[in-house]
Amino acid sequence: MSFTPTKPAVVVFAPTTAGGAPRGASMAEAQTWGTEMETYAESIEARLVTQLGTDTIVVGVFGQSNVERILAYSWTPPPNLFLWNSDSANPGTILAPVPGSIMGVGYSFGAEIARRNPTKRVVVINVGRGSTPIANWVVTSGATPNMYAASKAAVEACLAYLGKTSIDYVLWWQGESDYLAGAATIANYVKSWSAMWFQFFGEVWFPRETPFAIMAVSERYVPDPLMKSFNRELRRVADLEPPYRTFVDTKYLAADLWDDPTSRIHMTAEGYDVAGRTAALAALAGFSQGRDATPWQTVVKRITESRTNTAIPIADKELKLSLRSGYTYNIRGKIWGSTSAAADFKWALDGPAATLIGGTRNYMTRDASGTRNDLIYSAGYPSGQVVPITGGDGFFMVEFDLIVTPTSSDAPFSFSWSQTAATGDNTYVFAGSFVELTEVS
Repeated sequence: MSFTPTKPAVVVFAPTTAGGAPRGASMAEAQTWGTEMETYAESIEARLVTQLGTDTIVVGVFGQSNVERILAYSWTPPPNLFLWNSDSANPGTILAPVPGSIMGVGYSFGAEIARRNPTKRVVVINVGRGSTPIANWVVTSGATPNMYAASKAAVEACLAYLGKTSIDYVLWWQGESDYLAGAATIANYVKSWSAMWFQFFGEVWFPRETPFAIMAVSERYVPDPLMKSFNRELRRVADLEPPYRTFVDTKYLAADLWDDPTSRIHMTAEGYDVAGRTAALAALAGFSQGRDATPWQTVVKRITESRTNTAIPIADKELKLSLRSGYTYNIRGKIWGSTSAAADFKWALDGPAATLIGGTRNYMTRDASGTRNDLIYSAGYPSGQVVPITGGDGFFMVEFDLIVTPTSSDAPFSFSWSQTAATGDNTYVFAGSFVELTEVS
């Protein structure tokens, strides 16, 4: 489809006529040209929306302040990630690329889905409101503002714009107001949440099999001992529909990913980045492993990191989790990287004091010798582990698998690394490396 205006811009806005006489654009000509351009642009947008509608994944993100909070952050969103401009008071009207200067848990959740679907457009609908209990999502409660109506309006406006008929994923992070209200409210939460879900289920745009990731509220909120019992209720919610609902346990995320240490009810921008990716990995798996078999909590390294002139292992910027005293964990990881023969690679696992530490570790290099080394340990966290490089391209892979029961206090667990011999050569740990854990008892 070509565009032919009544008069082209070079004529309408030309400073002189063909004969050289001064010529100013007339108001009528400029208005005609502008109106024709707007009409043409709208027709292009309509065709693109129709064409791309079936190639779009729509993600709904609903909840309280941890959904509403958008913080300053520097990152690189996938080019196929977009944000619908809705909020708790406005259903939204248009899409925009997600900026690389801010972060919210919904942005990170959508970004992970976008990375795994690079040929599709991923659109995030973010509707959150702080200090708002579950009653505001249950229409029959009469609570105001009606957050279910706000969420519904945003979804339907977005789907109409896109030409789509259904939503594809939901991230839910809500409950702080309910557990702070006390035991009686906690006891009714599953009933209230189920009433809210049946409202979703009654919508033509919400298939029953829609993956629903349910975030745990922060168990690091110091003043309130009811946090753990409330998260049991959230896990019960997931267990009611295990093929479609996934409980995402946030207590394994490192302490420094949470904000003010006097409250820790919210996360930092980096925390929302990690939490969103963790939730997306769980939702993409498509099922919850249930109340008695906790799912693996995975932290994936997203940015390749390099280090030089260091021979003392320090914690990786991303590969860290949090362990709670009195629990037993199975922790495993796989690390890829490269270094030089002069530098080699040194690594360690760092964590809290524990009564039981045992497992296996090995490394493999892709140099001339094709070295592979397997070891069993039981006396403590492995430290000062050297991966020697004798030649070739310097590529290596490290694996570990261990059982840990912390005894002292809640503390971080991290993969730490450096060079063996400090040199100016770059030593890398690649994006895609990961550490994960599951609660055994």
